[in-house]
Amino acid sequence: GWYHQLGVSKSFSLTDNIVKGDVPAVLVEYNSILQQGFDGHLFVAGLARHFRDLLVSQDPRTLPLLEVGEDLTARYGDQAQRVDRELLIRGLDRLAQCDSQYKASKEPRLLVELALVQLCRINAAEDPSAQKKSPDVSIAAPAAP
Repeated sequence: GWYHQLGVSKSFSLTDNIVKGDVPAVLVEYNSILQQGFDGHLFVAGLARHFRDLLVSQDPRTLPLLEVGEDLTARYGDQAQRVDRELLIRGLDRLAQCDSQYKASKEPRLLVELALVQLCRINAAEDPSAQKKSPDVSIAAPAAP
């Protein structure tokens, strides 16, 4: 399938760039994938599968649903810790929309590029000044009556 042809490493590097919100890097990578002769529709399905695999890697209870070899399980676990759950859930939703619109689209490439840009912006939409590593200071303790 798509996965074995393209090599999972492409999905990992793409996801890293999406997390960083690096739109140019993501678009350049998608272009290179198309230039290698890969189908855009399969690309969307493959990236969605990668997001799904990262999502199940985030919780020990769903980890058995990850159907990859041991070598990859560690790699998924590593990336899953760096990817926000919200990004995966909203990303899967966006990729599903893209998947369903693909066949009817007159500009399928643009459709996928737009989805990728939106994926990059899911993280960027959060407050950039609030780094995830720092404690959440926005939740103040309730004032004493």
